[in-house]
Amino acid sequence: MTDRDEDALWTSRPKRAKSRHNLTPSEKQAQNIEQLFDDPKKALRMPAAPPSLFKVRPPPDMVNHVQGSSAGVGSGEFHVYKMSRRNESERIEAMKYEADRATAQAEFDKKRDEQAALDNAKTSKNRARREKKKRAQQHARERSYHHYEDKSNDDSDGPSLTHTHRVSPNVTKKARFTFESPSTTSTSLPEDDSHVRTNQTD
Repeated sequence: MTDRDEDALWTSRPKRAKSRHNLTPSEKQAQNIEQLFDDPKKALRMPAAPPSLFKVRPPPDMVNHVQGSSAGVGSGEFHVYKMSRRNESERIEAMKYEADRATAQAEFDKKRDEQAALDNAKTSKNRARREKKKRAQQHARERSYHHYEDKSNDDSDGPSLTHTHRVSPNVTKKARFTFESPSTTSTSLPEDDSHVRTNQTD
């Protein structure tokens, strides 16, 4: 094997994926999902949720002796003083944290209720406007439907609109139409028809 063949073989080998230690949250989640699919029968272990409040050691029921700030300095009881002082500091810090959290929660609830009231008022106003518009459209639709029915009934049962004969040119266009009964379909001739008979005899 020549050097050229060795170089070609070396370049054709698949490169190993580099393992990263600092993964992003999305990459960590993808890695966890891949591990779950590797062995589906394996039990899933979920991390325990962090406690909502501080858990500190409660104060003792009975205190044998009370030490001052400088008590036991340089003696064998100094570690006892430091431990009691640390416990008391943690207890005070936990009490302060609970008070601040309760205050923040109360303020959040108040703001949420106020915003919900404003949103409800706005949505109710818009809802009332939409309902009013919908009722107006429905009322107009019903009115147009009833008007169409009345018009059709009048055309079928009521008087018919016919044209009269011998209308004077001075009469307006609107007065040229009169209402007549449906039974009177034929037009009557004028009573004085002497000129018609004279024309026939001639």
